[in-house]
Amino acid sequence: LYTVNLLLAVVFTTSGAVLHMTDPLPQGFTLLWHIFILTCVSTPVLLPAICVCAMYPKMSAGSAFGCAAWIVVMGLTHVLLAVTAADFSAIVPAPTMVIGGRQLDGRSIAGESEGIPFDLLSSVPCMRGDSLFIHGSLFA
Repeated sequence: LYTVNLLLAVVFTTSGAVLHMTDPLPQGFTLLWHIFILTCVSTPVLLPAICVCAMYPKMSAGSAFGCAAWIVVMGLTHVLLAVTAADFSAIVPAPTMVIGGRQLDGRSIAGESEGIPFDLLSSVPCMRGDSLFIHGSLFA
């Protein structure tokens, strides 16, 4: 599991670097964005199970099942959100927040100066399943 976690972290970091150079404000589906978003939460999903396995190598069958269930449920939730790009704004309306004098209402923060109203990376809050806001909020 630790090797898988490290490999996914390398893919995440590399795809993030390439993404920021080639498409810094992705507004929709691209293969590079999906690689980035699918690998972004590998550590929050895998690390709890890795730590439990390392600290308790002779755990009970119930505990081992719990670790496996954590990885499966969290992993499937993450993949389904990222792949379907479901928009939850009709079900769970995004709150408008003010942080540091800046109103966060779903518009692009980084694209504001360029006239870009929305992007998957810096629109906060964004209720689309393939946005960084959802994955950072739910998994990190």
